[in-house]
Amino acid sequence: GEHGWVLDHLPHIYWSFDVPFHDCTPQANLKKKLEGDYEMCIMRGLIQEELYPISTLKTAKGCAQVFYDVMQCHHWAWKYPQILHREISHGNIM
Repeated sequence: GEHGWVLDHLPHIYWSFDVPFHDCTPQANLKKKLEGDYEMCIMRGLIQEELYPISTLKTAKGCAQVFYDVMQCHHWAWKYPQILHREISHGNIM
């Protein structure tokens, strides 16, 4: 379909789970104090196929292609299922 291309860039997910924030966490306290102005985040965990670290890329062309693909996938995730990845780091790139 129209969005099938993105599946070529995502790992196979074996299992996923959400970790709830309890009433005593800073996130829950902020939500209470800020009422409607606070967007609660969700911590998710995944069991997925093994991926390779970005540091294994050896060429500038390979790095550029991966960077482009990552940006395209993040934009797709934000635009269509409205998922915002808020913890992008060297070891945590979707």
